[in-house]
Amino acid sequence: MRLDVVTLNAALTVMQMVGAGMLFFVWRFSMHKSGSQKDSIRLWSMALLMVGFGMLLLSLRGQIPDAISIVVGNGLVLGGMGMRIAAISTFWRISRYNLAAFLPTAVWLLLCLYPPFYESYLARSLYQHLALTATSATAIYLSVTLNTDGIRAARWLSWVMTLELLAQSALFIGVYASGMTRFEQALSSQIFAGYILWMIMAVMATIICAFAMVIEREERYLRDQARRDPLTGLANRRDFFESVRRWIETAGPERSYAVALFDLDEFKSVNDRYGHAMGDEMLLTFAACCNQLRGADDIVGRLGGEEFVVFLPDSEDICAFEFADRLRQRFAAEVRAKTGGILITTTSAGIHAGSTSGQSLDAVMAHADEALYAAKRSGRNRVMRAPAAEPDLAVQASHPRAGGALRSALVMRGV
Repeated sequence: MRLDVVTLNAALTVMQMVGAGMLFFVWRFSMHKSGSQKDSIRLWSMALLMVGFGMLLLSLRGQIPDAISIVVGNGLVLGGMGMRIAAISTFWRISRYNLAAFLPTAVWLLLCLYPPFYESYLARSLYQHLALTATSATAIYLSVTLNTDGIRAARWLSWVMTLELLAQSALFIGVYASGMTRFEQALSSQIFAGYILWMIMAVMATIICAFAMVIEREERYLRDQARRDPLTGLANRRDFFESVRRWIETAGPERSYAVALFDLDEFKSVNDRYGHAMGDEMLLTFAACCNQLRGADDIVGRLGGEEFVVFLPDSEDICAFEFADRLRQRFAAEVRAKTGGILITTTSAGIHAGSTSGQSLDAVMAHADEALYAAKRSGRNRVMRAPAAEPDLAVQASHPRAGGALRSALVMRGV
């Protein structure tokens, strides 16, 4: 069965136009995507539209002037294929590759001003093949190297473009091996028909991948937002306890760790006297100090209000004490520097160490909370260690704050 090239080419053109329209409406009416994602969708829409119009002009060869069909048609195809480079790099907020999107078209237009090149089908087809190969290879390279966050749809896109590149090479080899020296010969060949058929499937797959990349990035963003404290960017209560539990479950027996609980001193009076904006600034300052001093494996979270927690894996209580005291001093110095000494805000901390084979995380948290409570009662602006560990059940009855922390931890563990 012979494939109808004219029908296939019309189907490919329609597919490009429809895909461009779909992506345009997503770009135009989506209000919840980030700027880079919406710009990427817009560029994908423009790329499909340019290729679609280019294919339409090429299919009208003989019915419209050759200068329009050959020069403009192929220029639009090259520009649309190059536009994919800009769409991919924009998705990852990188713009330095955008010039490469327009370079093949600019060179094409210049070469068409040279009569021997313009009048030679072999010369034109050779340049088109080299330009399409270069743009496709660049787009594949970017979709692989820029995908540092492992978006699966971007990997699928690179596979689609790789197969597309192989199809372009097969077409080029087939045309030259068959001795075709005119466009009409190539257009009527089954090699060209097979290429068009593959391009229809490739365009469909490209549209799906472009949609999927945006959706996957948005889902990851929403999941991350659900696990982050919206003000400080630290782990929220849920994410903190889940991350710590994962470490304990995978750490193996007899691995030590420590927990440091922090509470900003007289935080309510700061809010009442200077306003919530100043209070938020103090919270952000403390979070910044945590990030500056934390280790690579430390887990830092905001439990709520002015309460923060740091989980220090493979640490004893002396290491936790030194860390907490450095953080206490750094925070006080940062506040003085930011307010010119007008505002003096400090923090109190309580620490306790445990092990994966010893007390439960809930008990360690409760002991650290007990130490924090003792630091508050002793005058604030200090770090205190918990007293010698007691059985887990005795901790809950020690005082209301310890019991509250233990109950909160149990709630987080689903007990």
